[in-house]
Amino acid sequence: MLKKDCILLLVVILFTTNFTTAQAPNDSLKSLDITPFLLKAKNVTTTADTGSVKIISVSRTAKNITDLPFPIYVITHEEITNNGYTTLTDVLKSLPGIRVSQPGTGEYGESFQIRGLPGNQYAKILVNNLPIKPSAVAGMPIGHQLPIRQAERIEVIYGPVAAVYGADAVTGVINIILKEANKGTFVRADIFVGEQKYNYANFTVGGKAGKNRNILEYTIYANKMEHPNIDIFRGYSNTYNPLALMEQQGLRVNLNGSIYNPISITPEILSDNGLTEQDFISRYYGESYQGSLTKPIKEATAVSGHLIGANLKFRGVGLTYNTMYRKTHSSFGLSPLFYRYDNPQNYWADNIQQFSLSYSYDIKGFSTSTNVSFLAYAMDNTSSMGLTRYDTDRAYLFSQSLDIQAEQLFTINPTRNSEIVVGFSYLVSDILPLTNYQDKPFNRSWFIPFNEYSYPSNGILGKFGYNPINQHNLSAFAQGFATYKKFNFIVGTRFDENSIYGSSFNPRFAMQYKVSKSLTLLTSFGLAYKAPPPSLTYRSLAYIPLDDPNGIKYITLPNSSLKPEGYKSLELGVLVNLGDNFTTNLSGFYNEITNPIISTSVPVDIQKYPFAVAANDSLWASTFTNSPKAVSRLYGMQATIRLMNIIKKYNMHGELNLSLSRQSEEAPELVEFIVSNIQLMPKHMGQLTLWVQPHKNFTVRTDMVWMTKWLRVLIPFESLYSKLFSDIDGFFTLDLSSTIKLDSNLMLMLKA
Repeated sequence: MLKKDCILLLVVILFTTNFTTAQAPNDSLKSLDITPFLLKAKNVTTTADTGSVKIISVSRTAKNITDLPFPIYVITHEEITNNGYTTLTDVLKSLPGIRVSQPGTGEYGESFQIRGLPGNQYAKILVNNLPIKPSAVAGMPIGHQLPIRQAERIEVIYGPVAAVYGADAVTGVINIILKEANKGTFVRADIFVGEQKYNYANFTVGGKAGKNRNILEYTIYANKMEHPNIDIFRGYSNTYNPLALMEQQGLRVNLNGSIYNPISITPEILSDNGLTEQDFISRYYGESYQGSLTKPIKEATAVSGHLIGANLKFRGVGLTYNTMYRKTHSSFGLSPLFYRYDNPQNYWADNIQQFSLSYSYDIKGFSTSTNVSFLAYAMDNTSSMGLTRYDTDRAYLFSQSLDIQAEQLFTINPTRNSEIVVGFSYLVSDILPLTNYQDKPFNRSWFIPFNEYSYPSNGILGKFGYNPINQHNLSAFAQGFATYKKFNFIVGTRFDENSIYGSSFNPRFAMQYKVSKSLTLLTSFGLAYKAPPPSLTYRSLAYIPLDDPNGIKYITLPNSSLKPEGYKSLELGVLVNLGDNFTTNLSGFYNEITNPIISTSVPVDIQKYPFAVAANDSLWASTFTNSPKAVSRLYGMQATIRLMNIIKKYNMHGELNLSLSRQSEEAPELVEFIVSNIQLMPKHMGQLTLWVQPHKNFTVRTDMVWMTKWLRVLIPFESLYSKLFSDIDGFFTLDLSSTIKLDSNLMLMLKA
């Protein structure tokens, strides 16, 4: 029976593929940001927030969204398909307080900010409740390797959820819930094509086989995306002008005693001072820089990714397998003063393999769930970067990790209106953090997880940049949910004992009061912590200068004494629901970060690094360190207003998202942290979406985004503000999209 069903599915998929023709996600893919203030969010679309939906990310068990005292957004499969979303950042860009960068950077892929902090690093990302961020990475790499089109829904919870999920669940949790076969067999598939040879395809096949209690549920899915050349320079040529970047950094150029602003430098000025253009480039840009005084050479910058996955369930036993591959040009998001764009072979490629085995058992008033998961991560060992101060056009990098986790959950329902969840977990990880630049691809035999390591000495560099570590984490957590009259309560706590960072205690409390059918009040408080990722703790970058082959120029030094960051959040909210046509969600929040990790410059210790040499008269290097006396605070408001049937005849609806925020701090050491993170949060940000469906097969959307300039309240240091933001204004974008459904299996989507 099972064999017959599988053959039928393979035949069906050939005849039921939805074919979508669209422009490639042109503008969104172009919004590369070398400087944070150039970030632009586009193609905003609406999200659903329905009380009938049950979510599981908040409490690990299914709850109605209207019963939970947290800001929660649910993006349904229908919205994902209708809006042409193919990546996680496509989905997130419409939510309040979230900004995205596509294609982002080589290391992190597509990036997003949530309430002023980098979501790739500070948000927990799950697929079917299982974490997918490897321990080796500094932040979750995001691209087309995630199962977005296969999602039945995506749950987004704002605020710390460390009491349930532990480290990384600082600013929220994003849970991608995949489609399951509730009734018989189903098939889903899409194909996208667009300009610059952009192409994307995916499929999902699922079903049930068997009889009575011997039912096998299965889902098989895959993605594949290729974009051979993303023209990140188009419309942003000045962004990549090395002289403009020097100007933004506040640098000045000394030519024979005369001081010049970098942006004013021309070949004529250089000639008048007895310098050639190449002389200036070699000194300020690097001997291996390729390009002119104002424009680096750019060749094809490609992005690709694929996913293959399967879920099986049989009599309480579940098996999940995912292999997720991402590849992108390694210089994306980086300054051409230091990184090259002229070699298409310089890419950052990594693969995440996830395997989990679970067992669940339910009886009246009690359930238990056991899960053992393996998460393997490895960069493609031919991943490389082009450096303007390196003697070859490919400097190789490598990183790898294996995480093994066992988790046990118990759920008890003492009464009809209460629930208690208790859990234990143990995580052990063997990690090779990001290596130093290598002349040749890393030999995979030099690091085999949970085995002996062997790494040969690399000349005068020795073993600098080779820092394998092993760590484990034991945790216990408990959370209670209760309903009393018009009140709903959630109280939880989690205790972690880490082999490197010691113990951590993170409680959470939330309450909801339903004043009436149309008015609900919310409040929540939580603590969280962010453990330093090994690829930041042991970030070690250095090279041998072309003009001094017997010395080493250190760029970044490791710091094994890094400690976790602390995070505190308080939130108040109001939900107003006036019938089916008007809904508003208003919340005020206060976030506080202590012991923040910042990047700072330190003098190179000659005793420890005897071959260190100065570059441009600087014997300093960067490193990551904590600022223990510093406190950073971000407070603000978010509002979502949803209007249905504005013009009922044409099915016109709208959604408005507004964000207001301010920041304050208590220590000048926070300057680096603010510049890296909090500065990305404008004082005001708005998103308006209007969509109309005059015919059942024709839909038009208008998406608008606006932001104020970055006000001085964010950066109270006058000199710093003047240096970075004095000429940066807000912006407004307008995007139009339309969908034409030609038949049940063919849809045309256009974006402008």
